[in-house]
Amino acid sequence: MKIALLCDEHIPYGIVTALRLRGVEIMHIEELGRKGLSDAEHLEYAATHGFTFFTYDIPDFTALHIDFIQQGKHHAGLIFAQELSISDAVRRLSEFLQYQDRFAVADNIWYI
Repeated sequence: MKIALLCDEHIPYGIVTALRLRGVEIMHIEELGRKGLSDAEHLEYAATHGFTFFTYDIPDFTALHIDFIQQGKHHAGLIFAQELSISDAVRRLSEFLQYQDRFAVADNIWYI
């Protein structure tokens, strides 16, 4: 099954636009009216709605991932990157999505 992505609020919207043009199912926190909510609320939303979450906020979401796992909760995966140019992020995410599916990424952290 294909991965559906949800991008954190600090991810440039150009990444969303470029990946949509490539056929990726992708949303941005701002589109959902969730800007300004806590990281925990973002991950809960992503988990509830089956989105793999893409963020540059590695330390905070690593801690949230650990909390989820320790509590026996599940999420659809986390994709981490250092801040990238839009073109590099689109290239890396496209390559990642080409070879992974929802089942492989669930409850895991991935670095691109």
